Amino acid sequence: MEDLNQTLKRLKEDRLSGAKTLTQQAARILKDFVQSTQTDSLSGFLKDLSQLGQELIAAQPSMTSIANLVKAVLTLAAAETSLHRVKESVLAYLQGQLEAEDLKQDRIQHLLEGFVQDGHTILTYSYSATVFQSLKFLKDRGRAFSVIVPESRPQQEGILLARDLGQAGITATLIVDAAAGIFLPQAHLVLVGADSVSEAGVLNKIGTRTLAILAKYYQVPFYVVCTRSKFVSSPETAAPGIVEQDPREIFEESLPNVTIKNLYFDITPLELITGILTEEGIEQNVHR
Repeated sequence: MEDLNQTLKRLKEDRLSGAKTLTQQAARILKDFVQSTQTDSLSGFLKDLSQLGQELIAAQPSMTSIANLVKAVLTLAAAETSLHRVKESVLAYLQGQLEAEDLKQDRIQHLLEGFVQDGHTILTYSYSATVFQSLKFLKDRGRAFSVIVPESRPQQEGILLARDLGQAGITATLIVDAAAGIFLPQAHLVLVGADSVSEAGVLNKIGTRTLAILAKYYQVPFYVVCTRSKFVSSPETAAPGIVEQDPREIFEESLPNVTIKNLYFDITPLELITGILTEEGIEQNVHR
């Protein structure tokens, strides 16, 4: 259990990875648990599996895709009547989910071929693995474009994205977040990922809503790129809230009469979004 606890700790402390990567980590943690557990009763296994699922959700409470994964696994497990069948079914489901990510990614990046044209400038934000892999795919297909990347404070994962884009042979311009209003009018479209999609809007890295407002003002199309696993699937899977993080990430010292607010996420209203691109196609006019 010590190894499992360490893995959960790493998942909880991961402040750089996007929802896709974190959900894949959660799936592997569940898979490792099922394969290694010493519990020999069905009731004991279901209890431990449920507890682990809740710990995974608590580790990354803003990631709807993890909550959806846990809900699906627990529902599947509850339908079986023997320990052997539960393990078999859950392992098959988790392996299928991991393999399906490649197919979903392939569908999304082929869909993006119709949006990113030669000579386009794209502005993206934070580090969405889905967006990065799609841009790399388009580059490998011979599409010529450039990317504007704000640094994405406080963790500055935009710097990592700019580095990876450059290493992939994609021309990138790295800017400070506050310069987005200057550079956004140069963009032909904005592509961002998502950690959650609900009726309330799209939850993503703090600053996404500001970019969407700017894009609306400058009439630049603003697209969210994500898999359907990011959608709040039912009332039981509540839309995640916005959690405050360690203020020392912004400024280490305590300042008299100053309160430091460190938020990682914001919610972009659907009316600011041109469309949501998923493995099932594009949803336009998402505001109803």
